[in-house]
Amino acid sequence: MRNISMSEVSPSDILKPSLVLFTKCCTFCFFILSIFISSSVVFAATIFVPGDYDTIQDAINASSTGDTVSIAADTYFENILFPGSKTITLISENGAVSTVIDGGNNGSVVTFATGNNSTLDGFTITNGSTSENGGGVRIGSSSSPTIANCIITNNEAFAGGGISCGSSSEPFITNSIIQNNSVTGDNDQSNGGGIHASPFSRPTITNCIIKNNTSGRNGGGLSFDTAEPTIVNCTFSNNTAAVNGGAISFKNSAPIITNCTFSNNSASSPGGAIACSNPLTGTAVTNSILWGDSPDEISCDSEISVTYSDIQGETTWYGTGNINADPMFVDEENGDFHLLNDSPCIDAGDNSALALPATDIDGDDRKIDDPAVADTGNGMPPIVDMGAFESPRIASSTRSINLSVILLLLE
Repeated sequence: MRNISMSEVSPSDILKPSLVLFTKCCTFCFFILSIFISSSVVFAATIFVPGDYDTIQDAINASSTGDTVSIAADTYFENILFPGSKTITLISENGAVSTVIDGGNNGSVVTFATGNNSTLDGFTITNGSTSENGGGVRIGSSSSPTIANCIITNNEAFAGGGISCGSSSEPFITNSIIQNNSVTGDNDQSNGGGIHASPFSRPTITNCIIKNNTSGRNGGGLSFDTAEPTIVNCTFSNNTAAVNGGAISFKNSAPIITNCTFSNNSASSPGGAIACSNPLTGTAVTNSILWGDSPDEISCDSEISVTYSDIQGETTWYGTGNINADPMFVDEENGDFHLLNDSPCIDAGDNSALALPATDIDGDDRKIDDPAVADTGNGMPPIVDMGAFESPRIASSTRSINLSVILLLLE
């Protein structure tokens, strides 16, 4: 056998086996890591109540981030907490009408802890009562939960009878009804019968019906201070404030209000629909209808941008595209704010409005051209209508919650 001298062996010949082994080890490690990563998704659990646990809170406590807690139709007498930063989805199997969480007038019904980003989907939240904020739902600071397809009703609190949004929170509230809630306090901090937003919060409120809420001070439907809410495709009706802002009251804030309908809201001071103090740059009311509110529609201590909106009796708001004409609702008395075919609000909005949605509150296309109506709005046809509902009314099979049907069930 021939002897091989070290002079005939190159460094690469020595390193090759080690490199091959190293490569194989790395490949194996990556393989194990990929299994671990994918397993964290594959093995996200669905927990059932009452199948797996008797109470909603026990199921929440047993869950992990990414899990879904599925709740059967029933009435659950609980006050529930989404703890810490654990992010889960709590969803009803049969929707809000048949799945109720009743707080028994013993504190907030639902609480999202600081930093919690969970989802609450498809429940009636009722009988919350607290001397603090958030009778129905209390959202902790720096939290960004989603509240969808819910009915928040008959709750009371010092502020935010229905929902309270903590400081620096960014909740998404959609396809929900906030009604018959109230605030019990009587000072400058006791506001927002339906919803209250704390300083530096940025709630997004879309496709919601906010009605019959009361405040002993300001903001029967909604109040906020030093906040930047976005409010789109919402109706505000029959909300009452003892002082300012029957529907909405705000100060030191810059809200975006697009395609909303205000009707029959009232306050003892000016601003039956909207009252504001020191509105900030960026405040914009667009494509909205403000009609039948008392004692007037809008009262602010400085000018705000109000454009392409129908404002009853307002001669002081000369923004572009505004009108003062009966919007011709289908049935205002019974809360049907769809537009009749000859409404002046049809094809009269602004296609470049901030936060313009793709669909209306019914889930129908937001821009539907009516060939029988002259386009008086801004943009290339089809031009968006004013208000929360696009006309003509078109049924949608993809709607996640039928607010009209729920309202009939609740009457």
